[in-house]
Order: sequence, then structure tokens, then C-alpha cells
Amino acid sequence: MKQILLAVGVSAVCSAGLLAANDSVPVKITGCVRGGERGSFVLTNVEEMSGGKMSPTSSIYWLSNTKGLKERVGQMVEVTGTFSPSRDEGKTGTIKTTPDLAAGQETIEVENGAKRAEATTSTGAVGTSGVKEKITRPYRRLQVKNLTTIGASCAAP
Repeated sequence: MKQILLAVGVSAVCSAGLLAANDSVPVKITGCVRGGERGSFVLTNVEEMSGGKMSPTSSIYWLSNTKGLKERVGQMVEVTGTFSPSRDEGKTGTIKTTPDLAAGQETIEVENGAKRAEATTSTGAVGTSGVKEKITRPYRRLQVKNLTTIGASCAAP
């Protein structure tokens, strides 16, 4: 199963609330930027720094700022910032994947309440049927400090 664990939408840009000094956890994630409908973006193959190495994440991250993502569609990026465990406690989001094997592509939708991001990616597979999948993951709002391109192109999805 592909790891499609980060969504970023234009609607995800919002102001940070007041946080206690001890409620700001630093995080570094990487992923492939995919463009979607209505100016939304989805990062696929997301990994986060854990124990000194990059590992697949089990969370959905919504970025506080989407500036610069349009120019990075199809590229690998690294995002650093912070999140607040108390603000995000108990929040979840859903990831829906809908393959269109006849067209050799897949639609990825990530939702959290009123926030929604969508992108279509090429799967390379061509066929006649597919299985729609929906999973729920913990949600984190990532207060972006830095966004850097780390690869000129993404590996095949």
C-alpha cells in the first residue's frame, strides 16, 4: 500500500493559536508534491525524522503555509516546522484513494472536517477495475518554518 499521508490545501493556511512554550514539537518531513484541483496539494510517500532517521509516518500533516508548492509539483521536498500535541489531540483525517486503472492513474483525497485536498497521480498500471480505499489517521497541523526542494523529480508512485 502506498503511503499517502500528508495533505496540504490552500484552505489549510490559518493563523497559529497561542501555544505554551513546552507545547511546540519540532518535526522534519519529506514527501513528493502532487498538484490537484482548485489549487490544493497532496504530499505522497511522506516520511518523518524519528530516532535520527527518516521513517514512514502514521500521521496526516496539514501545512500552515502552501507558498511555493505550486512550483514544486512533481518534486521531492523537505518541510521543517513544529506542531502542538495539545491542539491536535484526538483529531483525525481520512485518506481516500480511487484508482482508475483504465486511465493508469489514481485520485487521492485527504480530508479533515472542512479542509480537503485532492491530487491525481499516474500509476503506470492500465486495467479495467480498481479498489477504492479509505483510511483514518491522526492529524497534525505543521507550522511551517522552512520548505526546501531535495529532489528534482519524484520516484514513480
